[in-house]
Amino acid sequence: MKRPLLLSLLLLSLAAPRSAALADAVRPGAAASLALSSPAPFPLLRGNPGRTGLVKSFPASLKQLWKIHIKEGLSLPAVAAADAIVVAAASGHLVGLAPGSGKELQRVALPAPAIQGPLVTSRGDRVVLTAAGECVGYRASGELRFRRPLPAAPRDLQAAPLPLPGGGLLVAAGAALLRLDGEGRVQDRVELPEAAAEALLLAPQGFFAVSRGGKVYRWSPPEAPRLLGSLGGALSTTPLAGPRGPIAVVDEQRLVFFDAATGQPGVTVATTASLPGPLALGAGDEVWASTSTGTLLAIHPEGRELERVPALAIPPDPPGPRDSLLTAEGGRVALLRATGELVLWSRASNACAARRWVCSRTGHTSWCRAATAPWRPSAPASEAGRSVVLQR
Repeated sequence: MKRPLLLSLLLLSLAAPRSAALADAVRPGAAASLALSSPAPFPLLRGNPGRTGLVKSFPASLKQLWKIHIKEGLSLPAVAAADAIVVAAASGHLVGLAPGSGKELQRVALPAPAIQGPLVTSRGDRVVLTAAGECVGYRASGELRFRRPLPAAPRDLQAAPLPLPGGGLLVAAGAALLRLDGEGRVQDRVELPEAAAEALLLAPQGFFAVSRGGKVYRWSPPEAPRLLGSLGGALSTTPLAGPRGPIAVVDEQRLVFFDAATGQPGVTVATTASLPGPLALGAGDEVWASTSTGTLLAIHPEGRELERVPALAIPPDPPGPRDSLLTAEGGRVALLRATGELVLWSRASNACAARRWVCSRTGHTSWCRAATAPWRPSAPASEAGRSVVLQR
């Protein structure tokens, strides 16, 4: 039986960016052909097509704005569109919430419960993959935009879709990669030798898909997909797009900086503790990771350890689902542990900038997932960042 979900919106005091050129968050100076402008401040999991977890700014303090209960519960992260926070309820509904109050603005019945997404396209549509094996898109008004059957069983829809310029999408359906236009029509279809893993990535070098076994494929349409090489182990967490290629944790304890130019794992850093959560790319290309023991690590692309912050937040016992880790320009890191503690760390001052318990917990059975969303209110002068915190 699913638990009710507590959805909290926290007001963050620093200004958020006025626009979202998402490829810039993948890497400064990214190729213009890969630029993806979107009115949505946080349109997909990890914030941008490179899934780097890098945003413009974090707050100096945290102020809770509102909390609501979603009685149906949900198991997918929220995203922020230009006009609403979008969540996929376990009841099979796509729900839009007012950012200022949490008031339910819209509730759309899906053909089947969502199993991937939601995401917001570059023209503001909401898209999910459903348990019926379909890719379904809705206009911001709630009107159905398209309903595209996918050539794979629902259990094989393991990779989250990727928004593309012009309102299109890249979808992994088992071993097939489909490029859809904004109306859900198939523009390109290619087959990989095996299924893609948890996430597709967009980087200056093209699209990347990583298999669960750690093989790295690159697709640069109209060319055929190409196997570049292997990470050297089984994929443990969602990879991110680094300056040279995908960066991922394999076999739970090895951080790999894959070099797309050579097709080799490149720099590999082994850790004594496991790395259960997603990675985040810092503004200086360093990679941040949280360990199962509560330590926060910053690793240089050449493998040097730049920061080691012990016991930044209380780790779950036993280890639970993934933490949420995001970074911001200026050397700030936001870590939400599965225990419900949110910590903002400043690398410049080598100190905790703010911390707060944002979720309650019962023993170690309630876990938190987070999507931090820089938000743009209607009045430009009062722009601020806000965070959506999901507690299961």
